[in-house]
Amino acid sequence: MKSMTRCLPVLLLLGAGPVLGAGDAVRGAAAFQACASCHFVKVGTHLTGPSLANVWQHKAAAVPGFARYSEAIKRSNILWNDDALDKWLTNPDALVPETSMTFAGIADRSMRQDVIAYLKSVAEGKAPAVPQRRGGMMAEPTRPN
Repeated sequence: MKSMTRCLPVLLLLGAGPVLGAGDAVRGAAAFQACASCHFVKVGTHLTGPSLANVWQHKAAAVPGFARYSEAIKRSNILWNDDALDKWLTNPDALVPETSMTFAGIADRSMRQDVIAYLKSVAEGKAPAVPQRRGGMMAEPTRPN
């Protein structure tokens, strides 16, 4: 038992790695509004970029109905998990050189984690209710009520 107690701090440190996935989906929903000019989170609704409704734990460049992926992202073989999304949100061009994504990245690590938590909650059908802005070149037309 004594040896187990001595190993516990080491095991905790080894198991922790970088603490990814610890973001807040509500804050992430607010931060995602900057992405909403090009991305929608409704399945099958694409703007300039693909719908991000179900990207969590799916292969990059695989959203059904979206055809404008760069060759670089098609060849990337990325699975959108915590680590890949964190790298992408930090600097898309560093992760996938020659991507067509025109986004400089998010420097703030906690904000990236919040956006990742939001995308995960969207994919799980547990997204916080936040009104989505519409915009971008391929935005859905607005309809009068």
